[in-house]
Amino acid sequence: MKTLHLTVAYVAVFFCLATAIGCSKKKGETLTTLVTGRYLNGPAPHNVEILIAGVNENTVMLTMNGTPTVSVHAATIMNSTTTFTLNEATERNNNLNERYIATGTGILSGDSIWITRHEQIYNNITSALITEYDTTYIGRRR
Repeated sequence: MKTLHLTVAYVAVFFCLATAIGCSKKKGETLTTLVTGRYLNGPAPHNVEILIAGVNENTVMLTMNGTPTVSVHAATIMNSTTTFTLNEATERNNNLNERYIATGTGILSGDSIWITRHEQIYNNITSALITEYDTTYIGRRR
């Protein structure tokens, strides 16, 4: 009986070590390594360019050129190597007297990125909500 317990204990230790070794990151690899890059959503000239740059091991800066509202999420948190949560980002358009707020999530799947944002537009003076909507941007790595 004692031998059986020792065998189970050795198997458990071996399993834990194998799991830890298999989950360890390669040298220089972080949660941001796979997702960083340039992606394009849609055909030109109406496409949205999505740029993702690493900030640190678990944070990226996501820039969306060509969107009608918020374009920069400076502190996007990586939940894993392929999923992230967009921080709340705000921009103002003084010409239209509007303030934009966007939050959301994203998923990397192969060479494609899916970003779903909840976008809100407020009157810049009265702070009244003008409209809100959800938009999904699907981009391919370029």
